[in-house]
Amino acid sequence: MLAAHSDAIDYTQWSLANEKILEAAARMSEVDRIFVNPSVNVSSVPAVLPMIGLRKIRPWWKHDDHFHVRLKCPNNNHYCQGQEALPPGDGCDAGLNWWFSEEAKHPAPPKTPPKPLVLPALCNSVLKE
Repeated sequence: MLAAHSDAIDYTQWSLANEKILEAAARMSEVDRIFVNPSVNVSSVPAVLPMIGLRKIRPWWKHDDHFHVRLKCPNNNHYCQGQEALPPGDGCDAGLNWWFSEEAKHPAPPKTPPKPLVLPALCNSVLKE
């Protein structure tokens, strides 16, 4: 979705349809947040998603050609662990600028290797089907 070697949206790859699907997902009450490339947030700020959904659209690394939708935990489901609440604001504050800093673009390698992902047994039973 980005123009080569830049932070600019490549409008030959990005269209109003992309904005509409993000808007539709953001308006769904079941959606907790949507992870996108930070440039999508910047391009969306003036044009798309008035306050209702922009807050749910969050910048995250390596979302240059796709986005992820994270759903809220269903009510009364003790197997699901939700994330901490979204910070206040619409997501277009000064914190968004950090994503374009050298620190964000070239993060230091972790001091310890990440722990391997171990899914709960309930997840494994769903994946085997």
